[in-house]
Parts: sequence; structure tokens; C-alpha cells
Amino acid sequence: MPRAEHFTRKDKEVPWESPHTICCSVVNPEPREAVTIDSFYAFDDGTKEGAFHGAKVFNKRATDMGATTTEWALGHYRDMFTDL
Repeated sequence: MPRAEHFTRKDKEVPWESPHTICCSVVNPEPREAVTIDSFYAFDDGTKEGAFHGAKVFNKRATDMGATTTEWALGHYRDMFTDL
């Protein structure tokens, strides 16, 4: 559900929707390689908390993912530390 609906439906119950998390970790500096974890969450009605559900681990070291992860991080650093 788009976030805007959360604000416009103040008088109604908003159904829980799983966040989607993708985590890339550089695991070797030379050659730069990375692994990825792609996960969703499930809501537990008893505890009223979320927990991992359906996580996929891509544990094969990949140089293309290492380069992509580095560029992603550098882009965020540029956004945070460059005067606008």
C-alpha cells in the first residue's frame, strides 16, 4: 500500500505489509566481491512482531556485486556529504 494511504485512512485499520530488505556485503577487498541476502518478514499475531520469512541467501561471491555495492555506497556518501 502506498504510504499516502496510511495518512488518509486514519479512521480505518491499515493492513500490515511486509518490508523487503536487500543486504549486500563486501566480503573481500581484492578482488572486491560481495554476497547478498534478500528477505521479507512475517507478522506474528501472538507477539505482534515481525520476523524473517522467506530469506534468500546468495552466498556466491561475485565481483559484479562488489562493484555495484561500492558504487551504491559512494552514491549515498555523495548525497550525505556534498553541499547542495
